[in-house]
Amino acid sequence: MSRENHAHMGFVQLSEEFLSRAEDIRFPHTAKLLGMDKLTLDTILEECTRPDSRFRIWMSGHSQGGAVMQMFTHRLLTSGVLPQNLFGVGFASPTTVYPGHAGIATEYPLHHLICGDDLTPRIGAALHLGTCHVLPMNRALREQSYLCAALPGFTSTLYTVSSLRDTRSALLFSMGLLSALSHLSDQDAGAVLTGLTDLNVPDLLVDWLGDNVSRMVLAIYRKLKKIYRRVTGEWGVPRAEVRRYTAWILDQMRIHTPRGFAQLLALALSAPHHLNGRESLPSAYQRMTEDCFSLLRPMDALPGGWPVTVPLCHPMRRKPLGKYRRLSALKTNRHAQ
Repeated sequence: MSRENHAHMGFVQLSEEFLSRAEDIRFPHTAKLLGMDKLTLDTILEECTRPDSRFRIWMSGHSQGGAVMQMFTHRLLTSGVLPQNLFGVGFASPTTVYPGHAGIATEYPLHHLICGDDLTPRIGAALHLGTCHVLPMNRALREQSYLCAALPGFTSTLYTVSSLRDTRSALLFSMGLLSALSHLSDQDAGAVLTGLTDLNVPDLLVDWLGDNVSRMVLAIYRKLKKIYRRVTGEWGVPRAEVRRYTAWILDQMRIHTPRGFAQLLALALSAPHHLNGRESLPSAYQRMTEDCFSLLRPMDALPGGWPVTVPLCHPMRRKPLGKYRRLSALKTNRHAQ
């Protein structure tokens, strides 16, 4: 989640890797129609820098694919490809850039279709490149799109997940979950972790983790604290918010058992995010392209819908603690002399 040039570096790296293979991506059928010996993506991109280009690039991606599409488009536009030669549609695309990023986000030739219950499009960075169109979900749509809609506890879990509006709140919820796991036995904590990963043989992994679960939970918690500081620019984690999530999670675990809650949370995260439906039910994203297209709304028209609450991060100086204490003291003494 590190940032450079006000963008999510993980997505930037993936888009650069894809672009580096442009010479190897070939279109033999199109080349034959045009009477060319060879046609590569690199050749097409070069022609798309001209107003009279014979080609127009259509792109689409789901989830991380939608994020890569955004950074790929930004790279093309800054390299001279004309916006009229590009068009992209993302499904469940994460946010990719932060305030201060070059360019006006809504002027990119991209459109993102978003399920109102889906957490993924609200996290990553802070802003999307392109225009977002959201399907506000209600009880009827959930029953028509989620096989798990009638499960006890699913709705309340889904509402809590839906209340996470951005990367910051998602990180705090994750820390609250890890804090809740620290109150459990290693066996129960392992059951939660394996329940979230949706494994077919969770008991095997729990046995393999053994007494290492608590240490792993602590290590992940510390890592999330570092990510939180880097992403938000806040030195301290708001403990009151973390405790609030921890209390709610522990309460849900008492009601549904630790593993039962983990399964509910996994469903609340995955059911709205699926691109394809399950069994006889089409997914929310399938419905957007079929019978629910007219219900789409701009994201900024929804209450709390625009996930831009992450402040621009300024460089932070490490406090002279721990292994840096002696070095700081040494510098101070030298200046004094």
